Amino acid sequence: MDKAAAGQGVAARLRGVIRADRIMTDPVMTYAYSGDASHYRLEPAVVVIVNTEDEVRAVIAAARAEKLPLTFRAAGTSLSGPGDHRMACWRCWATGGGSLPCIRGPGSG
Repeated sequence: MDKAAAGQGVAARLRGVIRADRIMTDPVMTYAYSGDASHYRLEPAVVVIVNTEDEVRAVIAAARAEKLPLTFRAAGTSLSGPGDHRMACWRCWATGGGSLPCIRGPGSG
């Protein structure tokens, strides 16, 4: 799988559904989102900041169509283990690698 092409494909599928300023494929921005407080770094092909369940569904559908696995990130989550269930917002990363799903409604706690 060409991870970069799949990331671009996800971004293209999400245009018109999610604002363009919340979809990032630029290598500088994806690198900025590739780490956490641990020593792990997993550079995403695309970073999508979503605010609603419908946007989450759109990201899942786009990633599935491009065969690009997802890692969900939010407040309290990390690349080294399961996420905290109290999320302030969603961060969906299409990584091209394994996934660490953490699905919970925005703003719940």
